[in-house]
Amino acid sequence: MTYSPIAIIRAVRVYYSLGRLPGKAKIVMDQDEEMPQKYPVLEGWNVPGDYGWRVIRVSQTDDAMLTKIHVRQ
Repeated sequence: MTYSPIAIIRAVRVYYSLGRLPGKAKIVMDQDEEMPQKYPVLEGWNVPGDYGWRVIRVSQTDDAMLTKIHVRQ
């Protein structure tokens, strides 16, 4: 906690039926095919035995000079 955050990620819960909860942790990534560099895009993540999360918005902080954030609309 000695560094300030570089971004704020807002996410919403992904509700699964109780018999289909994820069994292991997983980060859901996709590639932005609109850009020629094909940046990886964080779509969400799952927590084992619990509901998952889907990213809806990423806000870059003002002092994040060394970080490149691309948000797919």
